[in-house]
Amino acid sequence: MKRLARGVEGSSASSPRVEMRRAQLVDAMASTLRRGVVPTTLVDLAKFAEMSTATAYRYYQSLDEVAQAYLVRVMTELRDFDASRPETGRELLRVVSRHWVGMVLEHGPVLVQIRSRRGFFDRLHGKVTSTVRGHEARKRALCGVLAEENLPASMQDDAAMLYNTMFDPRDILDLVNLRGLGADHVTDVLIEAFVGALKGWNLGIRTAESATTKSAAK
Repeated sequence: MKRLARGVEGSSASSPRVEMRRAQLVDAMASTLRRGVVPTTLVDLAKFAEMSTATAYRYYQSLDEVAQAYLVRVMTELRDFDASRPETGRELLRVVSRHWVGMVLEHGPVLVQIRSRRGFFDRLHGKVTSTVRGHEARKRALCGVLAEENLPASMQDDAAMLYNTMFDPRDILDLVNLRGLGADHVTDVLIEAFVGALKGWNLGIRTAESATTKSAAK
């Protein structure tokens, strides 16, 4: 798998030295989490990065900012991968999802440790950069699947939420490590379940709307 891009939000205006220092802290976080060590403060992370506390605070104000930079790095690669693919619809969804499963197998322990406590819609509508990048990476495929399955385009955000839930790194790792499924098998099973969930979601929404309309008419 190609090396992840080092850029973070706003990096276009940063000098190479600033980007190097930021990347040093992001890499240190990833390295410590892979070893099962969880830094609790930016001071701790600076020690792991062999950087002074004052220098670390020059580039990030909190541990959460470093975690967000790591997620942006990962989701930017996924978005760029999607943009490079010629497929459409379900075929594109399969290719992008398989790439995501591969990324989870490579970066999973870190992704699990720094997963946000906020809900998907809260992060998407709040324009959290990593969530927006992830949404951009899957939007073309999700819209294509909705069209192929004759589901309303208005379900786009709901489809993104369902996908985010079903392709959770924790569950992907469980399916591989505890169920013994291969990466291709995991991808195919989750896509089938996801498409079924889309249809069920649409039916549930229409049923609820119909019931509300009938109740209001009484």
